[in-house]
Amino acid sequence: MHWRRARYTPGLADTPYWTSTDALAVTETPQWLLILGASVIAVELAQAFRRLGSEVTILARGHLLSRKDADLGRACRRSSRRKGYTS
Repeated sequence: MHWRRARYTPGLADTPYWTSTDALAVTETPQWLLILGASVIAVELAQAFRRLGSEVTILARGHLLSRKDADLGRACRRSSRRKGYTS
């Protein structure tokens, strides 16, 4: 997985998207997935799709799990790197 700080992205408003509920109902694993946000649900979906074989990028304004606990977010990021989710 890759982490990037959010910036305005031209064309994003016109791009089809899934909600977290939609993502749980897909019948095929996407080759690539962009997840906007770094909440618990976003991180869980990113990990699930990565384990299913998708290339996943998380785009967030802050750090992973920043609304919960900064230390937990840093630990989650380190764990993901050890598992090969980052490049």
